[in-house]
Amino acid sequence: LSDGIKGPIMIYNWPHGSGIEITSDLAHRLADIENIVAIKDSTPNGEQFLNTTKELSGKVRIFGNFMVPANLDFMMRHGGDGTIGGGSIFGRPDTLYWEQVWAGDLESARKHAERNLALLEALWLPGGWAGKWGAYQSQLKAIMAMIGVPGGTVRAPRLPITNPASLTAIRTILTEFGLL
Repeated sequence: LSDGIKGPIMIYNWPHGSGIEITSDLAHRLADIENIVAIKDSTPNGEQFLNTTKELSGKVRIFGNFMVPANLDFMMRHGGDGTIGGGSIFGRPDTLYWEQVWAGDLESARKHAERNLALLEALWLPGGWAGKWGAYQSQLKAIMAMIGVPGGTVRAPRLPITNPASLTAIRTILTEFGLL
């Protein structure tokens, strides 16, 4: 693949969608391939994510869950480059977090990281890749609709969340966090 592409390549570790986990060892081998410049690491294995980040930071860009307090601290010590993903639903405060990190205003960034962690824990099962009321994509699409962000509907085989009690529970959390 790298031989046929003249531009930069980002590899994506998404075991929930691919059925393949890119371990730290495999990430090392892939990072040695010409044109591989970044890894988006969406593993639910937090220890592996941190190991991959620590080992490859500076060699390739690492994107992942750096918007929680413990991972903010880790990123400041060991490296990491940002977040790419659909789980960041605060909007402008999410981008402001990164501006604060880059400017060295870690106190302000930490406040958002704490708020983000609380929201993640309220909406998602441990590991972050399953919603409490439906599949990750199904729950995220429901959230997007509630907060007024166009996102369409889930694609098969995923199903939309239609249970009124589930939708009410999600809406209640979004209201508590000032998103509605």
